[in-house]
Amino acid sequence: PHNPAREKSDRDSAIEFYTKALNIFIQEPVISRGQPAATDAQKSSRNITMAHCYHNMATVYQEKGQYKEAIFNYGRALYIQMNTKGVGPWSHLQAETYYYLGTAYDEQNIFDKGLENAVKASKIDLQIGGIDTAKLDLVTYGLTIYRKNQGRQSESVSYLITTLNKKIHKL
Repeated sequence: PHNPAREKSDRDSAIEFYTKALNIFIQEPVISRGQPAATDAQKSSRNITMAHCYHNMATVYQEKGQYKEAIFNYGRALYIQMNTKGVGPWSHLQAETYYYLGTAYDEQNIFDKGLENAVKASKIDLQIGGIDTAKLDLVTYGLTIYRKNQGRQSESVSYLITTLNKKIHKL
């Protein structure tokens, strides 16, 4: 059965546990004498785990309607993803974070920033798939200006999704 009080308690607990996990990961590991330093792979793994924690914590904040905290933590996740060797700026993980950041803006009716992040997510996924996205910028920029002037940003998001689906299904 649906229990809102239990769901709130579960979300609060999730935030608490993600915070504890991050506090552990943020601390630099102590290297004892004779112990080898962390390898690049170990550092990347640690950073990816931290990015996942920030992303997941942002999702919980978004579910709670705490958008400022959600956007802040999505930003932290993106920063780590962009600066982690082996992840870089073009990973599906980063595309997913941009997508959810866009939904956080959309839920606040800040459609231009929502669309901006949806486009970033789409471009990453399309480029991972080997699809040229050069024309996507011009189309979405024009649509954003046009819809924003008419106050219909949500229509530009729908149009973008329709256009991307058509491109993907042509493959």
